[in-house]
Formats: sequence, structure tokens, C-alpha cells
Amino acid sequence: MKHNLLGKITGMINSKLMIVYFLIVIFALLMFIYNPVLGIIQLGIIILVILCQTVFTSEKNRKLSDFIEDVYLSSDSITKNFIVNSNFPLVILTEKNQMIWGNDKFCDILGKRIISTEKITDVVPDFPKLTYEKGRKELNFTCRLNDREYNVVGSVENFQEEKSKKWALLYWVDITQYAQLEEKYENERLAYASIVIDNYEESISGLIGSDIAQLTAKIDNLIFQWAKNISGYIKKLEKDRYILLIQEKYLKEYKKNNRFEILESVKNIDMDLSIPVTLSIGIGVSDENPMTADEYSKAALDMCLGRGGDQVVIKDKDGFSYYGGNTKETEKRTKVRARVISFAFRELIESKKNVIVIGHKNPDPDLLGAALGIYRAVRTLNKNCYIALDTINPSIHNMKERIDSDDEYNDTFISKYQAEMMMNSDAVLVILDTHKKSVVSFPELVDMAESIVLIDHHRKSADFITNTVLCYHEPYASSTSELIIEMLQYIDDKVKLTKVECDSLYAGILVDTKNFAFKTGVRTFEAASFLRRAGLDPIAAKEMVKCDLDTYLIRSSMVRNAKIYRDQIAISASSGSELEDLTIIAQAADDLINIKGITTTFVLYHYNHITKISARSVGDVNVQVIMEQLGGGGHQLAAGTEVSGKTLEEVTAELEKAIDHYLENNNT
Repeated sequence: MKHNLLGKITGMINSKLMIVYFLIVIFALLMFIYNPVLGIIQLGIIILVILCQTVFTSEKNRKLSDFIEDVYLSSDSITKNFIVNSNFPLVILTEKNQMIWGNDKFCDILGKRIISTEKITDVVPDFPKLTYEKGRKELNFTCRLNDREYNVVGSVENFQEEKSKKWALLYWVDITQYAQLEEKYENERLAYASIVIDNYEESISGLIGSDIAQLTAKIDNLIFQWAKNISGYIKKLEKDRYILLIQEKYLKEYKKNNRFEILESVKNIDMDLSIPVTLSIGIGVSDENPMTADEYSKAALDMCLGRGGDQVVIKDKDGFSYYGGNTKETEKRTKVRARVISFAFRELIESKKNVIVIGHKNPDPDLLGAALGIYRAVRTLNKNCYIALDTINPSIHNMKERIDSDDEYNDTFISKYQAEMMMNSDAVLVILDTHKKSVVSFPELVDMAESIVLIDHHRKSADFITNTVLCYHEPYASSTSELIIEMLQYIDDKVKLTKVECDSLYAGILVDTKNFAFKTGVRTFEAASFLRRAGLDPIAAKEMVKCDLDTYLIRSSMVRNAKIYRDQIAISASSGSELEDLTIIAQAADDLINIKGITTTFVLYHYNHITKISARSVGDVNVQVIMEQLGGGGHQLAAGTEVSGKTLEEVTAELEKAIDHYLENNNT
């Protein structure tokens, strides 16, 4: 290296001198032409100068060479000495992660001398897998060794002497103190919790004064004792509401165990209650400020109540996480909320010109029946109402034919493009039977709408639509049709349903309740009674939801493919071409749940790299929680999801893993 440097320096000097010498010689030759004597003298002087310069340059080059060699050797020695005696632990690895050398500091933190045949992963279990790609690669990661935390920095290099081999040069910087400070900060950070008794009024109904006081005291004692055990600050705001401040380190323990024992403690209060007491707890965690944590807490509680209660929902900057939720939704016997929502809906409609109704993809009888109910309410208020459907699948084919036979609805059903033309400040978008934008048939309309009304009965999931002016979300309800029927009774006394509207609303309830077998409460039968008084024909409604022979045969084959898993769970997995009516999958799950000894069913159907799953339960297993692990959702008794890009076998294995995880964490 030093000879190359010297050569470059002397080369630069000699090249410049040669140019000067060349010009002087030319000048001497010209002088020789005009005066030979002076020319000869000048040439002699030039030769003498060149000889002297050569001697002087040779001596200078020798001294320069000695100086460069001294600097080079000193630098090389300093570099080697720094690496060997560096205060930073340093190790060199081969591309097979073998340790070929480490300085004394690294041996100190390792606790022994390096054995060249030993891999670093054998002595440092926390060491990540390194990839040795072509070219230089910077490395920066954290690693734990002997109860210390290190920030490991370095690079992967190709050395010129051995181009085929790659080496990793890694410095280990001890950051244990900073890691401990960070952990201390996270552990002591305050989380805000909003606690609500879901069914206080229902639980105390039928109790006398002293029993009510005793129940209240027991609930308070359990909640306050729980807060004391976790060193939390708690305050009772109302008879059924509390606020709690808790350090995040306790939340980590609960997350790790996947269980909040306070839910079960309150639910198991030893009193003769017609309805057990359940809690909803919304917890907010934020790095920003207490106000943000409080907002997160309220959002988490709203999510908790929207999912049926009896659970804990934690919200942080990364989203929501759920714990519990194994109790069926409690039906609210009071219709105050239905009345308030109806009045607000009426005022909103009266201030607009057009109402556009949409729902989820692949519409079902509940969606179409609810849409006709909204249509009748809007028309009673002398406003325009239009229904936009993406497809007419076999599940609603009979119903749609019946509707189309009535001239009343000639201009009611419109396309997406027609809906987009009407979507302005004078229009209201009503979304029915879903609260997830990803499931809405025309999500573009959601972005365009200035006024959105959402009416749904499914348990709330994380990606719900938030920009609504009015939201009527009741997970206790059997169907969206049931909610619409209750609203119709308060919107206007002049609302008169036609026979096709009565039959369609009833058909929606029939399908979602599996002929009044699932999620059926007092208010469900009250809604059916209202329809009967309005002119319902139950036989005609039943005809609307009948399937043809081909559909029944496909459904039967899915039932025949079922296998028993974990004693009482039926899993049916099949594949084929794309189904015209995707509700067949849900119907097959309904058929399986009617078999003796089966408490939970999962029907999978695979086509075009997509797997649809429909799940049903009699109540012992919360299928919503299981489906959420696969990216879906729904109700405790009925849920589903869609998985793309995986084989049927892979999805089936993931489903079984999700079932196992649920059962292990719920002692089922």
C-alpha cells in the first residue's frame, strides 16, 4: 500500500517537471538556430540542472518513503491495538455464525474464552438469525446475554483476500440501564379504566330493598377489593359506573394470563338472581397524555358494550384487544333507546331529500327485509328512498321476485352509479346489517356520504364505521329487521306496512333466528306480533326463504363431510367451484348444529384461493372469539370469516389451533 502511495506522489511531481523540461529544450533549440554558441551553452546548463534535480528528487523520495512507511505502520498498529484493547466488546462471526475471534471485553461478557468451532447461537440463545446477502449490510439489533441487554451494531463484509467468504463484525453496547428505565416507565405508566355493570336494572328486578342493597354492597366490595389488590385508584361515579387508575404492569400480567378474574367473581355472586351480574371494562393506554388515555378508555368501553358486555377491551395506539366475552347478550326490556333513535332518525330524514340504503356484500333476507322497512318509514315522511344491492343471490331471489311483482317498488332499486349521482349534501346513506366498511357492498358511497346512519345487530369489531351521525347498534337483537320494526312503531303513527314488507321483515327474523331458535328474546316475539297485526302471512314469508333442490344437495354434501373434533365440535371442510349462493355455507352450519351431541360447528368451503368459514354455537363456545383469531367476527352464537391465499388444509389447521387456544383459555 505504501509503495503505491509513494509511486502516485512521485509520478505527479515528475509529470509536471517533464513538461517544464520539454519547454526549456524547445526554447534552447530555437536559440541554437539564431545563435549556435548561446544554444550550446543553454543546452549544457539545462543538462546540468536536470542532473542536479534528479539527485535532489531521489533524496526527497527516499525521505518521503520513510515518512509514509512510518505513518502507515503506526496507523496499522494503532488500529490493531484499538480493536484488541477496545472498551467495546467485539466479535467476528463467519457466515455460519461461528465465532472465530473476540476481544477480551467480549470474552468477559460471554463468561469464557471463545472456541472457534462454537456457534454464537449456542451460547447466546437470544441471538437472532443473520442473513449474509451479497454486498455490505449494516446490522443493528438488541440482544440479551447473561441478564444484560445489549445493542449489537456492526456489518457483514466481503474481504478482498477471500471474496467467497462473508464475515460479520459486531460491537456489543451495554444498554441494560436504559432498558430497565424503559421497562420501569412502561410498568408505572397509568392506564385509565371505565367500568360499567351491564345489566344492573335487570339484575335487581324482582329484588326487595334490602336485597338490592346487599347485591350492591357485594358488587362494590368485589370491585374495590380487586382495585386494592392491583394498587389501583378507584372511584364510584354512579350506581353502576366506576373509574379506575391502574399501573400498566398489572395489565401485562392479565394479558399474559388472558384472563381478568373480576369478570367471573362478579358473575358468580352468591345470590338468587334471575340474571347474573356482568361487567364491561374499557381500558385506555397511551404514551401521549392522560386525556388521550381517557379517550381510549371510552372508546374501549363503547367497543365492549357493542360486543355484548361481560368482557374487558383494551385500546392503545395499536388497536383493540379483547378478554372474556363468554356470556350471551342481555336483552334490554326498555325501549327508551329505540324511541330516542327513532325520533332522531325522523328529524334527520325530514331535513334531507333522498335516502339511499345499502348493506353488506351478498345480501340476505334480513338485510332486504330491513331495507324495505326503512323504505316504508321514509316514504311515510314523503321523502325519496332507494335501495342499492350489489347482487341478487339465490338466498333473496324469491323475496326479490315477490317485491318486483309489486309496482310500488318499480324505481326503488338502483345501481351503484345511480347512488353515486345522488350522493350529495341533501342525501342520507343508511347502512344496514353491518358496521364494517370492509364488508359494505359499496364502500365508495361511505367515503362520499356526508350523513351516515348505521343500524346493525352484530357484535362490534375493531374496524367499525365511525363517521356516523346516527348509530343504532344493539348486539342483543336477533336481527336488523327486529330493530327496524321497533323503530317503525315510534317514527310515525301513520306508518302502514304493506303485506310484502311485513312478510320480508318476518323472513329476515326467521333466517337470522333459525326459525326462532337462536338469539330470540321477548322483543323478538313482540316484533313478530306487530307484523302479524300489520298483515303478516307466515306461510308466504316462509316461501320466500325456501331453497331449491340443487342448493339443498350442495348443503347436504357439506354436512356429510363433517368430522368430529374435540368430542362436540363438527368441522366440515370441502372445496369446489364458486358458489352462486354463499349463504349455503351458513345453512350447512345451521344444519350441523341441529345434530344431537354437536354444540359447535364450523363449515369451510374453498374456491379460487379463498376459504369461507361459517361458525355456529349453542352457547357453550363463543365462536365470535374464535373467528376473530382468523380475522373475522360476528356473534357469540353465529360468526364467520374469509381467508385468502392459503390452502384448505392450512386454513383447517389454523382453525383447529384457534379452537384449541380458545378452549385452553376458557376451561371449556
